[in-house]
This record gives sequence, C-alpha cells and structure tokens, in this order.
Amino acid sequence: MVGRAARLLLGAATGAAGLGLVLLAGWLVLDSFRAEYSEARFDARRFAAVAVYYGAIYLAHVVAFLRRGRPPRWVVLLGALGFLTPALYSVADWLYLGMATDPRWFPIDILAEHVWEFYRPPFTVLHAVLYGCAALALAALWLRRRPA
Repeated sequence: MVGRAARLLLGAATGAAGLGLVLLAGWLVLDSFRAEYSEARFDARRFAAVAVYYGAIYLAHVVAFLRRGRPPRWVVLLGALGFLTPALYSVADWLYLGMATDPRWFPIDILAEHVWEFYRPPFTVLHAVLYGCAALALAALWLRRRPA
C-alpha cells in the first residue's frame, strides 16, 4: 500500500514537471514574437504546443495522484498515449508517404527507423518526457491494480 507521503511526493514531482513544461511553452510563445523569420516563429509555436500537450498530461496525473482512492482508467491511458505519441505520428507519416508515392510501396524498414529514432539514445529532454509519461502510466496502473 502506498502512503499519503508517497502520493504527495509523486504528485509534487509530477506537478513540477508539468508546470515546467507549461512555463516553457509560455516562454517559447513569447520568444516566437521576437523571431526574425517565419520558420523560427512556426518552430517555437509548434514546440510550445508540444510542451502544452505534455504539460497537460503531467498535470492530469498530479490530480490523479493527489486524490484518494484509485486513479481513473483514463489517467493510465493518457500516460500511455503520451509515451506512444511519437510512434503514432511515425505510423501516420509512413502511411501518408506511402499513399502519396505508391500504395504498393510500404517498406517497413522506414517505419522502424522513424520509430526507433524517437526512443533510442542519446537521451535528451524529449526522452525524459516520453519515458516520464511511461513511468506515470505504470504508476497509475499500479495504483489502480493494487488491493484496497
């Protein structure tokens, strides 16, 4: 059984990560207004949208971990979706490129390379966020499955 102190620690750590991502998104949007060319503005705003997406996942886990009782099922799915988002993006991109070029040409090696690119070393901040989502999903699943 996990105690109240462990839930508070997990909630505080998760909240700090989520709040950091949301603040990073705000800074990126403000910084995008000072960019001198449109590609830099677009990139900063796209990264801000990604930071808001993952920040919302982390902040939803804060609420789940600080509540008493079992976390809802959607919290586990939200963490898993956060971890699998780059893989799902790669599959959609692979299908789009295959349909745009030749529907009979679907080399699975290209898909495997793109998916592996998101999850392999060298580890960066993106990897920390992705594997953090996986850890949050596993922690929520464990809290959900443990005996009352």
